[in-house]
Amino acid sequence: MIDLPKALRAPAVEDGGEKAAGPLDLRHLQRQTMGDATFERDVLNIFLDEARECMTRLKNTAGPERGALAHRLKGAARGVGAFALAQSAAELEDNPHDAAALDAVKRDLNAVVQAIDERTGESTS
Repeated sequence: MIDLPKALRAPAVEDGGEKAAGPLDLRHLQRQTMGDATFERDVLNIFLDEARECMTRLKNTAGPERGALAHRLKGAARGVGAFALAQSAAELEDNPHDAAALDAVKRDLNAVVQAIDERTGESTS
């Protein structure tokens, strides 16, 4: 097994072994943005644009195309520390015809959007 440097890992848990609380792992996000608040806001805005585009397209597709979109959303979610969303997107990627999996992605994305709103003090909904 290859031991990747900590900065290259996409952890599903915090450093202490406990799961991150809430839909957005702020410690991960701060590491990704090097503590730069302006950069963090830019990254979150890019994520929101990407996530909304994926969600719109996910609702109107099925099969392999839906799986590919879910894969794209999974990667974007991991990048900002939205690990619950990444997990539900992974489940949709594996089961693109599953309506419950799509509903889970919608639910988790809404929770992430709300967390971003609270973090930035803006309404992005």
